Amino acid sequence: MISAVTQSSYGPAPVSPGHSARQHRRHTPAGADDGAGPFPPNDVVAAVTAPAPHPGLKWHGRSHLRIGCTVPSPAATERPTAAKPRRGRSWHRTAGKPVRWWLVALVVVIGVHRWIPETRWLMVHMVTLGLITTSIMVWSQHFTEALLHHKLPDTDRPRQIVRIYGVTAGTVLLIAGMLGGWWWLTVVAATVIGAMLTWHGLALLRQLREALPARFGITVRWYATASFFLPVGAIFGAILARDLPAEWHARLLLAHQAVNVLGFVGLTVSATLLTLWPTILRTRMRDDAVRLSRIALPLMAAGSLLSALFALTGHPVLTAAGLALYTVGAALVGVLMLRTARRRRPEGYMGWSLASGVAWLVVTSALAAWLVATRGLETSVAQTLTVPFVAGFLVQTLFGAMSYILPSTMGGGPATVRASLAAMNRAGVYRATVANLCIALFALPAGVLPSWVRALVSIVGAVVLAAFIPLMISSAKVSVAARRRMVAERAARASSSDDDAAPHAAASPSRPGQAGSVPTPSSSGEAVPANAGHGGSSSRTVTTRGDVEGSTMGQGVASSVPAGHGGGSSRGASTQREGDGSARRQSAASSSAGGVSPLTQLLAGVLTVVLAVAAGIAIAPQSAGFSLSGGGGSAAEGTGETTEVTMHAREDMRFDPSEIRVPRGNRLVITLVNEDPSMVHDLVFANGATSGRLDPGATATVDVGVVTDPLDGWCSVIGHRSMGMTVNVVPVDENGQAVSGDGTHDHSSAAGGAAGSGTAAGSEADPAQSADLNAAPGKGFTTRSPVLEPASEETVHRVTLDVQEVAREVAPGVTMDAWTYNGQYMGPTLRGKVGDTFEVTLENHGSMGHSVDFHAGDVSPDEPMRTIAPGESLVYRFKAQRSGIWLYHCSSMPMSTHVAAGMFGAVVIDPPDLPAVDREYLLVQNETYLSAPDENQPDVPEGAGAVVDPEKIKTGQPTFTMFNGHATQYMHAPLTARPDERVRIWVLAAGPSMGLSFHVVGGQFDTVYKEGAYQLTPSATNNPGGTGGAQALDLASAQGGFVELSFPEAGTYTFVNHSFAEAERGAKGLIRVAG
Repeated sequence: MISAVTQSSYGPAPVSPGHSARQHRRHTPAGADDGAGPFPPNDVVAAVTAPAPHPGLKWHGRSHLRIGCTVPSPAATERPTAAKPRRGRSWHRTAGKPVRWWLVALVVVIGVHRWIPETRWLMVHMVTLGLITTSIMVWSQHFTEALLHHKLPDTDRPRQIVRIYGVTAGTVLLIAGMLGGWWWLTVVAATVIGAMLTWHGLALLRQLREALPARFGITVRWYATASFFLPVGAIFGAILARDLPAEWHARLLLAHQAVNVLGFVGLTVSATLLTLWPTILRTRMRDDAVRLSRIALPLMAAGSLLSALFALTGHPVLTAAGLALYTVGAALVGVLMLRTARRRRPEGYMGWSLASGVAWLVVTSALAAWLVATRGLETSVAQTLTVPFVAGFLVQTLFGAMSYILPSTMGGGPATVRASLAAMNRAGVYRATVANLCIALFALPAGVLPSWVRALVSIVGAVVLAAFIPLMISSAKVSVAARRRMVAERAARASSSDDDAAPHAAASPSRPGQAGSVPTPSSSGEAVPANAGHGGSSSRTVTTRGDVEGSTMGQGVASSVPAGHGGGSSRGASTQREGDGSARRQSAASSSAGGVSPLTQLLAGVLTVVLAVAAGIAIAPQSAGFSLSGGGGSAAEGTGETTEVTMHAREDMRFDPSEIRVPRGNRLVITLVNEDPSMVHDLVFANGATSGRLDPGATATVDVGVVTDPLDGWCSVIGHRSMGMTVNVVPVDENGQAVSGDGTHDHSSAAGGAAGSGTAAGSEADPAQSADLNAAPGKGFTTRSPVLEPASEETVHRVTLDVQEVAREVAPGVTMDAWTYNGQYMGPTLRGKVGDTFEVTLENHGSMGHSVDFHAGDVSPDEPMRTIAPGESLVYRFKAQRSGIWLYHCSSMPMSTHVAAGMFGAVVIDPPDLPAVDREYLLVQNETYLSAPDENQPDVPEGAGAVVDPEKIKTGQPTFTMFNGHATQYMHAPLTARPDERVRIWVLAAGPSMGLSFHVVGGQFDTVYKEGAYQLTPSATNNPGGTGGAQALDLASAQGGFVELSFPEAGTYTFVNHSFAEAERGAKGLIRVAG
């Protein structure tokens, strides 16, 4: 993302004090060297020095960074040029390293994304912060120096490196904070990133103030302005990391995208394209370019800020207006690019990828305005825009710009740069075609494409975009090899021509490298010698575009064409130049794809995507509406008619109607109304069509598509399908008889499809098979302390239970979709005394209805135990009237699913005069029943490889049985005691179905308390002499109590559920007694 100066459109740059007209070189037009680019390596930039600064002007050494064909003085050509250029190139290499790191990391993450939590968020931010933001910081600094002719001294480079690496460090911290769930670290990371961008923007403004006036100072001003957008977006991002109500999450997410993507990146890219676009096209900038930019960029900035502001304040219509304003500004940038491209069409990947990126920006901004205006401020709106914004706009713009900038800045002379550009832009039209078609298909709403088609399209698109990396390496190798060959040839020529170098130079005043052959720009944009047209000249030499073949740009002219005498016409020479340039452009365009024409590449790209779609359909033809039954009959042609049905999701866990009969070939459109006053529902069909989650009272339209085969639908909220929330779509003939996919009559029961199946597709996979119950918990798991803290002296206990649906590990290698109170599988433990009051605030931040039932409370369940919808809350008050250990759990239907998913906990009410003991522990047993999630199941947290399976609950065969929420934690983090210490262990069977027989191997209980009463004590009247003991505490589901014992000697004791099948599923742990 760099820009070049089209000198011929605006005249000479200002002459610094003390410079002669001869010392002051004018710039060549952008691209005049046909491959050398506007960014010559430092060893070919003329060193212009000022004898003394003018009063009031700050001067920084080599302040005029020349862009184009410039030739140093003879003295300069005799000096070694290795020292300073190496420092310049070293700075770019050092500054650009993080970009290469992020590219490699992104490829790795894409390859292993199925095993990484929060993959979508991770990949998006690796692109936006890792690749895009870092690249912007590197190249906006580079272009600022070029456009202002104000090169910074080397002493300033360390501060620039600190800023760039600071953003990289902040991004790493941000990823760690998000994946680890440490909000404080996320805030620190956002602060670091915002501070670095603010510093960057202030540094650019300082350079702008210190430099001489420059026509393209507008670009630098917008670089600085855009830098101040990202810190605002970072604040929004840090807030988004908190658990927010759905409404505020949607508002902040849209504002976050508006400020960061549209503001920070969009403004930077648009400001850069003012000069980069004509440079890539190797044509003159339009005369109205700056004027249009002065209109477009303020419109984009205002649109970005207004849309963010109105999104935060909850005004969808005004938000849409802000987005529309932004779209107008972006469209003006696109219009300017189109007008420029009329002079010379784009060539290679660099041109088409950049053009595509801007097109995606305009289209996606317009789509955003339309979605917000029609659907309001929903989270799904921002999520719909993620793929086109990130892959369509950001990635393509970055890769397109880098495909030109990297070869150009590597230098080595025009021939070397052209070869490097050809390597970098190989098969450019093909790559751009495939990438854009794949992005367009993948960005379609879920359900439009069959799942296999969507998967293959995403793979093909990712591979084509990732080709940038090997091609970048190939381009660098070409450049290095060419420069090494050039150095060797130069050394050989120098060795063979030492004896006659001086006479030859005197006889050839226009020889490359001599002062007499300094090229200057003509009004037509071509470079001509400085002495052309002077009085007394009988002829002039015209340097043709692309013919500079010397070892350094501007130091050699390989071929020249006579162009008349004195002030004579140069039309013939101009015609010759354009003809040669056209031929070279066609040759370059073909060579970049191995001799394949752009049209052939375009057709090959379309064919590649068509084959990917066809392969996806072939793998799963029925998902695309084809049937292979009955001898390979294909799908019936659509009738062109539409059947519309209104369906209701009822409070009794049923869809009404539960069967829909549709004339075969008709399109089916369902309007789903959620009439359940407390529960979230949705509707998902086997072909991928879905309504999305609906809050109570909400309505959605589902386009099922053309019906040719029987089709099952269900509510994907876990547990709802098993309770009967299914629907069957049955195609019928003109007589109303059910027909199968091949058109024959289907006499089987159509209603048997989904109602009897409650297990999601793919759920047969047993997560227990991937668990090693002898292994330690995963590195990211924190063992839950089994220590039961004493009851406080407070008589009123205020607690908040925050419902969250998160990914939590329950066994080594098994992370499930856990429904939790306060983010932990098994809620917090409450403890008090008889007579204490508990005031519990339940807040539902989940995706469905939840509730809580406290067995320790003696209250009417109607109000405090009711199910509340997402975003709602209630207060549950009860007074502890009786002692014991009591279960609390979610009472929303189906209860077994909610408890197995982690929504349970314990309330300990101390019996009066409870004796003191040396150590006191709490162990709550529960079991869970898991399967792999269905591929169409929404709202499964990133990283969750298992979900609760209601069908397995019915079988009574748990996947894991655990103490305190994990199957092996206390085998690797044992409870502790010392010999002869008095140890009390409270035990609760939380279920949802299983009880337990609690036993300590090697220990005996002398005290047993069960369900509010002592069963055994040393001093009990029914225990003569205190010699009685117990070996197990037997508890049914929802029962609890405690045991007490002492360990006579040191050793390792095992506590188990003596129902050994459950112990082998994880219900065991260790007690380490140290002497």
